[in-house]
Amino acid sequence: MLPYIKLPTAQSGLGNGRVEGGLILPLSFSAPGGFTVIVMPEGDFLKNTAAGGYHAAFDFLVNVSHPLDKRWTFYSEVFTTQSFQTRRNRSTPWMKL
Repeated sequence: MLPYIKLPTAQSGLGNGRVEGGLILPLSFSAPGGFTVIVMPEGDFLKNTAAGGYHAAFDFLVNVSHPLDKRWTFYSEVFTTQSFQTRRNRSTPWMKL
């Protein structure tokens, strides 16, 4: 388990100036045929972009790799992310967040 926290340490005008954090759970295992599979779910607690408050976001990565020889490895990776912001940006009603 890899918990993380982001502290607002940048100069004014850089970043969002908020504390954010989350948890990453990297899992790796050997699969038949010499393949390696990495699964990495992540849950985040992030500052809303257009309104006050925070929201949950979830990322999920799957990586499958196989060595071709001693120097080269072939891999394929799939990544998805889902953000759960529920409030709308009042200044741009067409933009659903």
